[in-house]
Amino acid sequence: MATYWLRFPLVGDKVMRNGMVAYRNGWSMEATGRQDRIEREVVYPVSQDHLWAVLTEPKHLNGWFTDKGTDIDLRIGGQIEFHFSYETCRAIVVGLDPITYLAWRWRPGSGEDPARPLEDQGPLTLVEFTLTAVPDGTHLRVVESGFAALTSERFAIAFGENSGGWDDCLRSIGEWLQSGGAAA
Repeated sequence: MATYWLRFPLVGDKVMRNGMVAYRNGWSMEATGRQDRIEREVVYPVSQDHLWAVLTEPKHLNGWFTDKGTDIDLRIGGQIEFHFSYETCRAIVVGLDPITYLAWRWRPGSGEDPARPLEDQGPLTLVEFTLTAVPDGTHLRVVESGFAALTSERFAIAFGENSGGWDDCLRSIGEWLQSGGAAA
């Protein structure tokens, strides 16, 4: 079972999350300005090597992230293609320290134009995975940053899609690990 830590900044008696405000009686919208980053942290009860494989090998990515396959060139400057039934998303590897750190840039949210170079599709966000061995397994920190550079229209779509998407992904990794699909 994974342990989930989601950080929400406190503002008085409210908790802020992705432009939403949690009051004691539920969530409501409140203008908070644009946020630049999504941050999530989880501890999985597996070794760092094992979780690294789950994050970087197509056979594992296909189990928790994509539904139609993944092509990954795991080197700085290498390209990643995540194939979904509804689209293919591309990314460029920009940071790599095996078993501890992976970073890529991609067009956040849906709607990438596969006919155009990725770099020409507006500001790209930076996705960073940091893995740290802890007594209970491996602590995974995921940060996606760069949303403040997006147009207002693009931000409205991408921040919501990716914020919920990372929550789903971390849950799916836990399920993948529990199912035995990620057997080392």
